[in-house]
Amino acid sequence: MTTAEPLQYNPFAPGFTEDPYPTYEAFRSADPVHHSPLGVWLLFRHRDVTRFLRDPSLSVEDRNAHETPLTQVEVDALGEREQRGQGAMINRDPPDHTRLRRLVSKAFTPRMVRQFRARVQELVDDALDAAAERGGMDLIDDYAFPLPFQVITDLLGLPDTGVDVDEIRELSGKLVGSLEPVIDPERVRATRQAGERMFALIAEAVGEKRRRPADDLLSALIAAEEDGDVLSQAELIDQVVLLYVA
Repeated sequence: MTTAEPLQYNPFAPGFTEDPYPTYEAFRSADPVHHSPLGVWLLFRHRDVTRFLRDPSLSVEDRNAHETPLTQVEVDALGEREQRGQGAMINRDPPDHTRLRRLVSKAFTPRMVRQFRARVQELVDDALDAAAERGGMDLIDDYAFPLPFQVITDLLGLPDTGVDVDEIRELSGKLVGSLEPVIDPERVRATRQAGERMFALIAEAVGEKRRRPADDLLSALIAAEEDGDVLSQAELIDQVVLLYVA
């Protein structure tokens, strides 16, 4: 890439995923607010991103977004836009976002987080000890992905529900991949299937916690209430899947 060539954002270019940072630097210098052929606007400067994220006049809801070539791939592959997960708080504008956040905050308390400090330390120590025995680690596969996954799983109390935690780990990895631009219809369909299975497993876990509540985050989310308002079944599942994708 030279300054004489017009900049075009292409996340599918060979080598981009392995090292996107030279491309980002070029855009920051020459075209920091870029309209991509993918049909979306891209912001490359921190101050622009911050201003965009904090603008209350803007929406995070898919129903307010215009169609793009990427969404058309989804429609062509599935026959419709993916609707699952739209109840997650990060996908809702106020006042829905405010309501969901208020209810979730009743469960996700500082006490709930503090009581897992020792468990987090144990998981970190185990991961580093294992890396020392092997003589090294892959930072993502051996540490950065499994550590938060295990913490979230323990925090929610999912191992006590009987659901297949290993399968949830595999499915959550597939769902995270859907946050990147996708133009392969087969991958779109595979992500849909992973999502359907993930939501089914979380629904099983919610049902088990309703029958046998415990001192964990999922039970607290089920019990969260304010003036008679509670999270619906769909909202519960959406918030749990959000934790894994986040």
